[in-house]
Amino acid sequence: MKSDPPTAPNSLQITPQICQIWDQLAQFDAARSDEALDYLLESLCQLVEGTSASWIGALRLNAHEPNDPLLGWRPRITHLMDSKPSTNAFIKNKMQEIDKTGPDPSLQTQVRMAGKFRVYLQDDIVDKTWYQGDYYLTQKEHNGLVDRLYVVTPLNEDMECYITVDRVGTQPPFCRSDCQQAAALLRGLSWFQRQVALSYGLHIGAVAITPTERRVLQQLLTDSSEREIADELGLAYTTVHSYVTSIYRKFDVNGRAGLTALWLGKGLTVC
Repeated sequence: MKSDPPTAPNSLQITPQICQIWDQLAQFDAARSDEALDYLLESLCQLVEGTSASWIGALRLNAHEPNDPLLGWRPRITHLMDSKPSTNAFIKNKMQEIDKTGPDPSLQTQVRMAGKFRVYLQDDIVDKTWYQGDYYLTQKEHNGLVDRLYVVTPLNEDMECYITVDRVGTQPPFCRSDCQQAAALLRGLSWFQRQVALSYGLHIGAVAITPTERRVLQQLLTDSSEREIADELGLAYTTVHSYVTSIYRKFDVNGRAGLTALWLGKGLTVC
């Protein structure tokens, strides 16, 4: 495998198209984080002519295990731009393989750069023999993968967000100008990725909040009452109240004001 991949370029060109994406992204309220993330991934694909994109929330669960090939880092949440059952199952299987059969060497190269914003291409982290291995060939067979572009944003020393963009089929590989455009778009969006991570409860430990808790959490970020949330989600009021109590406990807040403070950038830590 190659040595450490390059970080982001020092000079980023902010174009009117990028400013328009930023402005549109700011129009989504906190309760619509999935819609906002889909919009960002779709916009990034249009910007660099990618076919599909994904967002991955990764945590460093054990930084002091000397024999861990990934230095404690593990992917915990994957959000796909085009979510399909077959693709979800494929990604889930790949995530489980990390601990069952060991990580692919390309993942080891990536985690060595943890802690800094970075953008790189697949060729930056692998050598030519990697493309003959099972890790790449299974992806090529599954979705016709040709090339992948990575943008990694650290949120703190124990949490990072990976955004990947793929080209498939007969598309040509990415180039350096694609990296520069992706970096220009995403370099200033750590605030947004932080909100996405919060919406999954990634800051509270190794296991994210449940899907139902997440639906209730998104409604708590609106002005709806608990009874209105119950009606909206088709749940009993007592059930919603139990979820709300659990959410407050997991996020270590006393109420909606505490949740709002987290979304405004107060007190984000990783257990």
